[in-house]
Amino acid sequence: MKNIKISNLITILILGMTVLYAFISIQKHYHFQTFGWDTAVFDQQIYFLSHFRAPYSSLMRMNDLGDHFQLITIGLGAISYWIWQNANTLFIIQALAGCFSAYPLYLISQYLLGKTKLGEQKIGILSLIISFSYLLAVPFQSMLVDEFHNEPIILAPLIFVIYFALKKDWLGYWISFLITILNKEMIGFIGLPLAIITYLKTRNIRHSLATLIVGVGTSLLLLFYIMPKISGTSRYVHFGEGNNPSHLTSKFFGQPYSFITEMVNTPVKRHTIYASLFSFGFIPLLAPTELILPVFSLAIRFYDDSSIRLHAFNNHYAAPFFPLLAVCFVFGIYKLAKWLENNGHLEKYWWTIGLYMLIFTTGQNYVFHGPINSLFKPSFYAVQQWEKDAHALIAQVPKTGVIASQNSLLPHLSQRDDFYLLPEIGAAEYIVVDLADGPNKFSPLTQAETVVMIKDLLEQKKFEIIWQANQSMLLKRLSPSSK
Repeated sequence: MKNIKISNLITILILGMTVLYAFISIQKHYHFQTFGWDTAVFDQQIYFLSHFRAPYSSLMRMNDLGDHFQLITIGLGAISYWIWQNANTLFIIQALAGCFSAYPLYLISQYLLGKTKLGEQKIGILSLIISFSYLLAVPFQSMLVDEFHNEPIILAPLIFVIYFALKKDWLGYWISFLITILNKEMIGFIGLPLAIITYLKTRNIRHSLATLIVGVGTSLLLLFYIMPKISGTSRYVHFGEGNNPSHLTSKFFGQPYSFITEMVNTPVKRHTIYASLFSFGFIPLLAPTELILPVFSLAIRFYDDSSIRLHAFNNHYAAPFFPLLAVCFVFGIYKLAKWLENNGHLEKYWWTIGLYMLIFTTGQNYVFHGPINSLFKPSFYAVQQWEKDAHALIAQVPKTGVIASQNSLLPHLSQRDDFYLLPEIGAAEYIVVDLADGPNKFSPLTQAETVVMIKDLLEQKKFEIIWQANQSMLLKRLSPSSK
């Protein structure tokens, strides 16, 4: 097998995994397992931008760039909506962008392993296995099928930053870096560890200092000036109890021991570290210097006490930590290969590295119940009666007009000028509800609270039912003269 054929295989692998993850995400959307937060938020603002309107969010009640500065994501989404104006387009983009990040990882593998005495064929095989291990890792799976978010869009450019630094391709380096930091306001802080690694790998002080200044400076500018201006507030909207600057400053100066303990002070955090390292067979630990990158990224999440979801390993918050851990994985394999080479065993035992990786890659899906396992469950394909009713309900909702609806239905109705998430009704002309029970369908309400709310609105003659199929119903506001 020649290396050119291995190169073809990496393309096939990336496209195959893209189709797989896109299918899972679209299937979840069809089964109403996507929600107002966050899919409807992205769908609406991208819909607006595709029509050359400001990316407003009805749920946030402001320009959504004041919520998260995801300029690259919504720009890419808006262009894609010119082709197919459908929320499923977002899941396809997310799957493709996420899986494509295996390509720069493959290039880094080729570059580093090329420094050993392995032949091209063996380098190609190990590089392919590295990419496969990354694409099939449970944190990676969870990142791509956890609704639609902006984080997976940065995976490829972020890994390209490392690759171009190793190659000393500064044009590619800066293009990749700027794309990365313009996709979320906090990402620029990664400029600090990137500056350190860039200097250690290239000894170029000028580009290293520029990385620090541009990265950190961009995040500070966005957080403390640009985004408050966009949102019309006095501060960044996500600064609150547990993550505001004064809270973090007082913690580290008043409790300096927390700098270390904060990383491992809860079972969720410890499980995230263990599960992430397990995904790569703990090989990243062989690259302690490069671990600066993922550890710093993880610290940004772990020092934020505002939500326990930030600390879990199986959601979109795995970015940018997990792709940076994958880079350490490659460096760890390279150092292991060099150790075998220095002891005269590389040519004889190189295949054991690949076998070791494959064992952990396949085993983790059993241990951590990867989302990909849902493909083997009949329930993943079965369509229940309430789902048929809900799809029929969506078809009855007017394309224009203000609506109020629940968490599970809004992602199917969000391409409109305005909407509300129940219990908010505001100026809604219609209420769209599916009262069949299900997880997270009614958040922030419960099913029982939603039922009572609808009953009260009907009894008070504020709304009337104009269409119904079992527990799915469309209500229209009654005018005062018709009461």
